[in-house]
Amino acid sequence: STSTSTSTTCVCTSSTSRSRLPRRRRLHPCGRRRWVVVSDADSKMHIPSDGFGGVSPERKAAQALTSLVTFAAAKAVLAQMSGSGRGALGAYNAEGYRALEYALENESLRDADAWLLKLTKANNLVGVRIAETRLAYASTDFEWDKLKELTLDQLQAGNETTMRTAAAETFGRSIEKEE
Repeated sequence: STSTSTSTTCVCTSSTSRSRLPRRRRLHPCGRRRWVVVSDADSKMHIPSDGFGGVSPERKAAQALTSLVTFAAAKAVLAQMSGSGRGALGAYNAEGYRALEYALENESLRDADAWLLKLTKANNLVGVRIAETRLAYASTDFEWDKLKELTLDQLQAGNETTMRTAAAETFGRSIEKEE
């Protein structure tokens, strides 16, 4: 219950309707602790998408990962076609091998779907094989949890190195100035 006095009225937006969203106790701008509805969007950091061509960082990462997975699939198929990798599973196909090798060496994989379409037009069977292989790799073999772990470890190590270097340079300069 809120007071009708203007000095104690909460200026923050509050609703009397019950929501199914999670509720947490927070300190409002008015200084009073209240239960407020907090959605997942409210508890996450907002990243402007203007630096990523109008898309979210997650979408940009997905585009990069799509290119990476497509490249990995192409290398796997190339190895199968040359007889290495998975042995006799993939028969040697000289025409397909040359088309795939050409596409890997001469075409940009920045847009993986455009690259795959171009390859499929050059050699339909190899294009379809790459499409199936990249989906299978991403669905079953790619270690998504390991990706997150490695990324977080790399960020942590990078932050520590940066902070140590900056601190050493800062303290080194202040020591030099005192001497």
